[in-house]
Amino acid sequence: MTIEETTTENLTLTIGKLKLNYQSLLKMNKGTIVSERTDLESQGLLQMIGSGYRAEEGFGKGRTVNGDG
Repeated sequence: MTIEETTTENLTLTIGKLKLNYQSLLKMNKGTIVSERTDLESQGLLQMIGSGYRAEEGFGKGRTVNGDG
């Protein structure tokens, strides 16, 4: 898998197989997915609508405790 992104260009995800399992979610603001095969299971969602989660929201958002983090 290769992921490339610069501040002036779209994200490019190059992967042999992309699999979105049951009820999975993949959001992408701007970009290109290059895949030899893609499997999208029931209720899996791939969104490429130009909007993602707001800052410090959504999956993998991280957190700050007492100014650290």
